[in-house]
Amino acid sequence: MQPTKIRYLASALLAAALAPAAFAGAGRVCPAYPWNVSREVALFAGAPTTVHAGVNSSRPLAIGTDRLYAIRLAPESGVRFALPPGRRRPAPGDEAGILALSVPAAGLYRISIDAPFWIDVVAQGRLLQPTAFHGSRACPGPHKMGVFALPRGTVLLQLSGYGKASVRLTVTRATRVTG
Repeated sequence: MQPTKIRYLASALLAAALAPAAFAGAGRVCPAYPWNVSREVALFAGAPTTVHAGVNSSRPLAIGTDRLYAIRLAPESGVRFALPPGRRRPAPGDEAGILALSVPAAGLYRISIDAPFWIDVVAQGRLLQPTAFHGSRACPGPHKMGVFALPRGTVLLQLSGYGKASVRLTVTRATRVTG
């Protein structure tokens, strides 16, 4: 066999041997999630923009996608939601806030947070139901993710039902529920 062919064959064999290990690590930053969450984990590893959530649905804080926010919340008893949260009534000490998310194009989006707050999405006067949901305390960064089919434009995110004064949050595009 010629030296060029031997080198080519050796390179191909080495690449084939290393590919499964590289592929297994790609996108499986956190095996506890059924989806590739590498983008979310990378955002959570960065420095967040600190903001204060709105306490009135007529004046929510505006946020965008693909950015990590550290959101300061307020006592839930003083927050005026657009629609009642889809979960239980507030407990003493629960914090909450309202955000206006600018959605650049209709489609599936993951809303990721680092604490077990309840996430409601209000669009066109109604609560949207998630198409998928998952949570894991074993992963770096996001503790909880919900996938929602969002319309283009502005939707409200209502966070409630947990006793922590701040939460880190990011919203990313999901190409499909499992992707």
